[in-house]
Amino acid sequence: MDEWPRVRLGDVTRQIQDQVSVEVDRSYSLLGVKWYTEGPFLRETVTHETSKATRFYRVSAGQFIYNRLFAWKGSFGLVGDDLDGSYVSNEFPLFECDRKRLLPEFLLLHFRQPGVWNYIERVSTGTTASRNRWKEAQFNVYSIALPPLAAQRRIVDLLASVGAQLAHLADEASSLRSLLTARRAELFERSDVRTVPVRDAFSVLMGRQRAPQHATGPYMTNYLRSANVGDGSLDLTDIKQMNFAPAEQEKFALQRGDVLVSEGSASPKAVGFTAVWNEELPGVVCFQKTLLRFRSVEGVSTSEYTHHWCQWAFESGTFLGISSGTNIKHITAVRVLDVPVALPTIEDQTRTAAELDVIAAGLSSVRAEAFQVRAFRAALLSALLAQEIEIPVTYDSLLEEVA
Repeated sequence: MDEWPRVRLGDVTRQIQDQVSVEVDRSYSLLGVKWYTEGPFLRETVTHETSKATRFYRVSAGQFIYNRLFAWKGSFGLVGDDLDGSYVSNEFPLFECDRKRLLPEFLLLHFRQPGVWNYIERVSTGTTASRNRWKEAQFNVYSIALPPLAAQRRIVDLLASVGAQLAHLADEASSLRSLLTARRAELFERSDVRTVPVRDAFSVLMGRQRAPQHATGPYMTNYLRSANVGDGSLDLTDIKQMNFAPAEQEKFALQRGDVLVSEGSASPKAVGFTAVWNEELPGVVCFQKTLLRFRSVEGVSTSEYTHHWCQWAFESGTFLGISSGTNIKHITAVRVLDVPVALPTIEDQTRTAAELDVIAAGLSSVRAEAFQVRAFRAALLSALLAQEIEIPVTYDSLLEEVA
């Protein structure tokens, strides 16, 4: 197999600048570009009155687009037919590929690689990380290994089939999540069940405040914070420590089945994120003030029911509804204690949780499969672009039959 030649992007692409002046009494649909090569999207619609800009650039379907500020985050994509005729600022350069040499879909695959994002971060210029720009001149001199068009088509098609599987899994996960949310709403908003305040249904505790005097000491202990709690899951890749004296460990130590709720966030969508602690880390693990810990009460509530109630409170907007704050919304332990809880008997709680657990298990299974497929796609892409794997020429006949 011959090694592919390296080609500068400036030799196989052309920047397009279809500039328009902002006019009075006209609106302009502006695009953004999502991170991790998730592509362009309609960000906002502006007018002469709502924007200080004096000019924009019209986009066309099929163009390659990226965000100069967040190229290092994989902010690349292709303009779809649905976004044709929209506009961008000069922070979003647009390029057309010489299709006799380079397929735009192949170019996008190249920029799907995290290693490429890391390189762009190193060479981007700016005063701070958030203002780092990968400018058009850098794009033009950047070189890629360019296979023949036929090989590009094979690679694009093969990766597209994997992408189709991921899209199917995403749809399946979305359907299961909607079913789970709807069923939770039915079960926790029943009028035929007695209602009690949270204080009588669960044990609720806010975590320990961070402070300089706790940064060191003889009892350094792992603790969780809001950054570790996602929507139904824990992210334990970055665990902090601070000093918890033995008495504090006894008070703030997590137990299996405890439910952690994100007490505050600058994003309203993240207020009340919920996850269950199942002793994923060894030893004593405590929690910080940015989290509320919900724990079942023996004879009153079960840990599984507690978990699903907290998830319902997040999904229904109950947690967000009792939060306050201008820039950062906070729930606080005081306000949450008066929230009403539909609390059936222990037997009914067990049945309710068991039903919801079946749906949740299905959702987890689909998400786990999607994770594996994404990992496979990344490995396959890397191997194909490194010429470690060659798609046979006979694949072309298969493409013709499908077409």
